[in-house]
Order: sequence, then structure tokens, then C-alpha cells
Amino acid sequence: SIALSDLLDDLDLCVLNDGSPTRRSYPHQNPRSAPDLSICSSSLSPLCSWRVLPSTYSSDHFAILVSISHRTTPATTPSPLLKYRLNQADWFAYSSALNASVQSLLPPSVDDILVAYSSFVSCLLSAADLHIPKKSGRSHKPSTPWWDSECSSMVRERTNAERAYNEEMTVENFLSYQRIAAQCKRLLSEKKTAGWRSFCESLSPRTSMSIVWKQIRRFRGSLNSTDISSNDPSSWAEAFIDKIAPPSVPFLDLLP
Repeated sequence: SIALSDLLDDLDLCVLNDGSPTRRSYPHQNPRSAPDLSICSSSLSPLCSWRVLPSTYSSDHFAILVSISHRTTPATTPSPLLKYRLNQADWFAYSSALNASVQSLLPPSVDDILVAYSSFVSCLLSAADLHIPKKSGRSHKPSTPWWDSECSSMVRERTNAERAYNEEMTVENFLSYQRIAAQCKRLLSEKKTAGWRSFCESLSPRTSMSIVWKQIRRFRGSLNSTDISSNDPSSWAEAFIDKIAPPSVPFLDLLP
């Protein structure tokens, strides 16, 4: 510990720990065990707040939350994309509005082809705004398809057992927590395996690849990295145009 203290002094570093235990101890062990150190520079330490979260989340170390309170100029972020609900569109009204807008455009010339293109895109967007409902494009973490009420109930039971042991570190409470934590781990593993097996059995040669990858992302609990997060038409107008007027059609034998 003296060597570590000297090293921190030499490197101008500070320890953020406040003495709270960071490891779940066994009965009759030191309940103040704190083997996990949070270290930062001396210039950053006054801006940091450090605390231990009340749950180990089935580990033997408590989660640690370090927050930095520093006023900065907020970065300019694009407004979230309001995606169109194409399944609720009034396509007849959209087509009529688009035809009226296009007829009012001037004939394009070779010198102003980009201007003509921008005007046409504006017609598409104006008609879409009038006759296609929108939904928020805010990103969200997709739920795992195998999770159910039994999983939630088991996790709550594990949390309550851990809380009871933290409040009264007896052998009985420790064994109870260990048993419930093992049951919870086994249940979640079985649910995930059964969900993946069910998904694989539901696949067929006609299953869309977009559905396959969407489900895989849900099993991984990851966000869709291809989600558009800007209202800038240049970032999604091409995809929208391809949606309403595909540049190609699938082979006949691929049609349902």
C-alpha cells in the first residue's frame, strides 16, 4: 500500500474511493473490503463524484458509478428523425399531391440539374409530410425476445435476497442469496437457449434477411447501428425514394 501511495503521488493521481466496500464479503469476513480502486488525475478529481451501487448484479463486486460534473457548451446534435409510418399512408392523396407539385416544376436543364433534383426531392417530402403519418426516430434498446415475467420475477427475488444479506450478513442469508442467484442464472440461461432454439426453428427459406438480423440484434440486446438520427433529407431521401419506387424487382421465384 505504501508503494502504491508513492506511485500515485509521483504520477499526480488521486483515489476517488470514500471507504465504502466494493466487494461482497462472505460471512465472518471483513465487511469493509474495498479492493476496487477508482483513480483519476488530481485536476479531474474535484469534479468527480464516486459511489457504490447497492447491487452486485450476480457478481461478487459491487458496481461503481463515477460522475463528472463539468459545465461545457452542449454539442449541437441533429434533431431526431421523424420516420414515416408507410403502412398508414394515404397513398392516393400522396400521389395526387405529388403530381400537382411536380407539374408546377420548371423543365430541368443540363446546367441546373442539381437544382431540379433538389426541387423534386422537396416535392416528395412535402407530399409525404401532408399524407404520411410520422413516428419518432428516437433510438431505443430493443427488448430481448426471450425475456418474460418469470425472468423479471426471478431477478427481483435475487435482488431482494442480496439486499437482505447486505443488511444482515448471516450465514443463513448468505446461503439463501447464493441459492437464489444460482437459480436465477440457470433460469436466464435456459430461457435464452429456448428462445434462440424457437427462433431458429421458425426460420424458413422465405424468411426475410432483415427479420433475421433484427431478431439477432434483439438477442444480443444491441441497438440498430443503421438507425438514422437526423432530419437532413440528404441522409435518407434516397432510401425513401427507393422505398416508394424500387429501382429493381425480385426474381419471380423469390416472390411469396
